[in-house]
Amino acid sequence: MEAWRFAEQSAYQLFAEAEDPRLATILKFCKPCPKSKTDMTKELFQGHIRADELNALLDELHSKGKLIALPNQRGGPGRPSERFLAVN
Repeated sequence: MEAWRFAEQSAYQLFAEAEDPRLATILKFCKPCPKSKTDMTKELFQGHIRADELNALLDELHSKGKLIALPNQRGGPGRPSERFLAVN
């Protein structure tokens, strides 16, 4: 029984610390120049990501200091959009 518990704990530690591979994909995509959420959804994920999933990934990268949000200055009405840039 102790061996099973050890195996279970080891597996949990291994997979709990694993990062979502999409995080690295977003960072690589946003490295050369800032990208919008629309750019990411259409160009990077070909429409195969929900808005809440993308927002969660962006929030995680932002909280780790790996991504910054830049306001997209436009003259029209409505809320300004954001563009995201990967940082070291």
